[in-house]
Amino acid sequence: MTVGSGRGCLCRVTISYQDAVAEITGPGQRYETHQIDVDGITYTAFKGAPAHLRELFDLTSLYGDAEFLVYEDERYTFTETHANGAAVAAALDALSLAHWTIGRVAPAAGDAPRMRIG
Repeated sequence: MTVGSGRGCLCRVTISYQDAVAEITGPGQRYETHQIDVDGITYTAFKGAPAHLRELFDLTSLYGDAEFLVYEDERYTFTETHANGAAVAAALDALSLAHWTIGRVAPAAGDAPRMRIG
């Protein structure tokens, strides 16, 4: 960090990593942290972070037709990705698989985007 000294001279001020982290994660800061409990284990988490992946994914809908994913010559927009994801979720729901197999279906789908998002 560089600050002025009053006579036009710039001086370098260095703070430790721990102090920098404490400064940006403190109360009221953009990256404020707090303690959460998950299955009896306490973790430090960002206070303003989405509660789950679905909430984070929903926030990306604001980007519409901007590119979301590029794989070789394939390109997917945020809108297309949301539509494809919703179609996959509806298909799993129709098979009554949505809630208990999603963790097992996605890893078996392969690495190509078309296998992940429809």
